[in-house]
Formats: sequence, structure tokens, C-alpha cells
Amino acid sequence: MDSTKIIVRFSANPLPLSWAIRFRTWSKYSHVDFVLDKNLYLGAIPIGGVCKHSHRYPVEGYFELDVTKEQYEKIMDNAHAQIGKPYDFKGLFGYALERDWQEDDAWFCSEYVAGAIEPVIRLFNEDTFKISPRDLSIHGAFKKVDYETL
Repeated sequence: MDSTKIIVRFSANPLPLSWAIRFRTWSKYSHVDFVLDKNLYLGAIPIGGVCKHSHRYPVEGYFELDVTKEQYEKIMDNAHAQIGKPYDFKGLFGYALERDWQEDDAWFCSEYVAGAIEPVIRLFNEDTFKISPRDLSIHGAFKKVDYETL
């Protein structure tokens, strides 16, 4: 069986929004992106929405998800199809409310990453209304890797 890896970067910075997300979700991380290249990421960011970017952060952790080549292509097609969608401020600030995180009109980072993966690989055994960076970083399907080996 042909397999490859989806690489995701979890990160945090000292800004108030990052701190609030980490505090609210009991997490080391407040953000998650797909890694396209050593210094190129694809994710949902507050200024820019879903886009490719090269932002670096003081706290970063890299994780991989084992997939087949076919799964990789489908996941990355899903991710690229969302480029240009706005950032989901309503969903982020309405985190305490039930919301269908799979609605594709706008995304915040963890919704976006899970939304690209979930149609191809079922990550969660139960329906959930919230997906945080912590939910993904502690998920058993993701294995931590060293950035230098990417």
C-alpha cells in the first residue's frame, strides 16, 4: 500500500487571542496549519482567511498523519478548495454555542484542518460542535515529528 504523510503545524504566540484560546481549551497550542513546504503553510488566519502563508510563531509543534496517496490528494484538494474563504470570527467567538463546524462559508484554523480531513478519514467517533487545536493535537492519529527532519 502506498502511503505518505499529511504534516500539520500546531503553534501559539503571546498575543491576547492566542492566550485566550489556549486558556479556554487547556492547550499548549492556539493555531494549526497544513505544512506545504518547510516554510509555507496553508491555514485559516484572522487576517487573510484561508490562505497560504509563511508566518512563524514562538511555539510550534509538528505532527504527521499517515495516509495513502489517494487520501493525501483528496485531503489536500479539500484544503485547497477552501482558499479565499473568510476567517470564522463568529464561530471562534461563539465557541461556547453549538455550531456546525463543517459549514464551509468561513473557517477558523482547527475547523479548517479537520474539515479537510474528516470527509476522507473519520477522526471523531461522535459528532461534535467544536474542534479546537487541542482536539487535533491530542488525537491519536497524529504523531509528533521533529521539524528539522521535514
